Amino acid sequence: MIKGILIINNHGKVRLSRFYAKISQQKQQQIVRDVFAIVSKRSDAVCNFVEPSKSWQEKYRKLISIGSILSFFSFFFFFRGQKLYKKLNRSDDKIDPKKDSQVQKVKEERELSEFFDSKLIYRHYATLFFVFLVDQSESELGILDLIQVFVEALDERFKNVCELDIVFRFDEVNNVLDEIVMGGMVLETNLNEITTSIAIMKNYEKTSKTVAKNNKTVIKSHITG
Repeated sequence: MIKGILIINNHGKVRLSRFYAKISQQKQQQIVRDVFAIVSKRSDAVCNFVEPSKSWQEKYRKLISIGSILSFFSFFFFFRGQKLYKKLNRSDDKIDPKKDSQVQKVKEERELSEFFDSKLIYRHYATLFFVFLVDQSESELGILDLIQVFVEALDERFKNVCELDIVFRFDEVNNVLDEIVMGGMVLETNLNEITTSIAIMKNYEKTSKTVAKNNKTVIKSHITG
């Protein structure tokens, strides 16, 4: 399964970010930083896939284990606090565990555990890194071919695609990506089928705009001077 797709330029600026696993926005940014730190230091002469699972586990395991201990004590005091409030009859309000900042922090840290077994498969084109985060069941060579298909589809759509196309026409880039990957699963790898679907969508959009323009209602004023 594909867990995430990133397009990052040489300066670490994100041009496209798509995650197919449930993870908070803050942790997404953290993963992007870690991914860029890995791929930006690699030479173009080395292979295009990396398994950062070991380094990520060493980095985050301590945070998660500490967080789990704190989580236990948070829930312990939460239930003890409820009993105390009932005995003293000070208030009928209950403590909401969702408001516990420590519990929320632990929850966010645990979201990272889904990415511990991920592989980074990427290609570097000019000023852009195209990065796919996938699980261990995915083929490295298959994902490399998929990245190539994605780039060729963008090139076909924008006629020699560049970074500015991805920045200012991001909606069309997302449409191209949706033809290839949906929900972390690969839908289509045939370039002709992808470009045909995109062309049909574009023609439909153009026709819809033309029809809407022709059916435009004009309100005329009946007030005479």
